[in-house]
Amino acid sequence: MIEYTLKEAEKVWLISDTHFDHTNIIRYCNRPFKTTSKMNNIILRNWHKAIRPSDIVYFLGDMAFGRGARRPQWWVTQLSGRIIWVKGSHDRGIKTTSILPNVERVVHTEQISCNGVKFMLVHDMFDARVNGWNGWLVHGHNHGNQPHINFVRRRVNVSVEVIDYKPVSLAQIVKKIPPSYRRVAV
Repeated sequence: MIEYTLKEAEKVWLISDTHFDHTNIIRYCNRPFKTTSKMNNIILRNWHKAIRPSDIVYFLGDMAFGRGARRPQWWVTQLSGRIIWVKGSHDRGIKTTSILPNVERVVHTEQISCNGVKFMLVHDMFDARVNGWNGWLVHGHNHGNQPHINFVRRRVNVSVEVIDYKPVSLAQIVKKIPPSYRRVAV
């Protein structure tokens, strides 16, 4: 498990389901963009506004998709940060052995903690192997169908639709979790 201090967590980012170049995602998820180009540009601008080259980014899957979409490998070259890619359902051609610029590793799941809060990172919360897991689950895949933070089920959705198409820092998430929900029995 990778542990971050609250100060370090200010430079650790989470985001999922960018779906660059995916024209139909605008309609499917009611994204507020008139064109795919506008969507791509806004998400890219928001990414670069938040994330510096030395920052860590946990990208929780589904970089690009759709007919005529540029490959995820192309899109990753457009992004800043040191990316840990949690493979998504539409990340075809991305393997755990893939060598990509600024991608530190490709994984199916990752465990991190910050300020006494444990997180398991996955793309699809229903694919998570959580037997015995007593921390929080951070996921994408559900787009706007799940709230950003579900305190009862200890889930955090980082699909772009629920985080205003901007990466969210680990520190921001931890600060939103009340102290009574932070520590869990070991």
